[in-house]
Amino acid sequence: MNRPEERGVRSNRAPGGEGERPLGIFKFEHADDVASTDTTDDVLVMRVMGVRGTKKIATLTELVRHGAPLKVISKLEQVYGASQKELSDYLSIPPSTINRRKQRGEHLSSQETDRAVRYARLYKLAKDMMQGNDVTTLRWLKSPKKILGGETPMERATTEAGVAEVEQLIGRIRHGVFS
Repeated sequence: MNRPEERGVRSNRAPGGEGERPLGIFKFEHADDVASTDTTDDVLVMRVMGVRGTKKIATLTELVRHGAPLKVISKLEQVYGASQKELSDYLSIPPSTINRRKQRGEHLSSQETDRAVRYARLYKLAKDMMQGNDVTTLRWLKSPKKILGGETPMERATTEAGVAEVEQLIGRIRHGVFS
């Protein structure tokens, strides 16, 4: 029982043993470093955030508990095509706080990381709905919707209840349920 797959641990090797995958901010050193509790969706959401796991932080839950590095903010700005001010408004983190933490090399708090994960998950869901098209994904996320009271999905997602509404809307659209 020495092989990783026998211990329920997935390898970070590319299929066919072709070498290491690009790893991002955190890095898996060995197959033993990857938790078997990762789900495909969690891995994809972490990828949207520009984060990969470590032995200590291998799942979204652990990332939220420990706090994400501030590079997550820059990655989400890039993914959403948003300014730091726009994204800080959505995440309820003042730009001055972000800048101060960058200077000090600090991480996001667990609450702030949770909100960042919310937006990464929202982007992933919308992109799946738009069959991988980034342009239509962003257009949809940034366009007001009558069903959301005239708010954009990004504006509505500033609360957990709001993101649940947006996720339900995405589910209805994906399944052809007209609202």
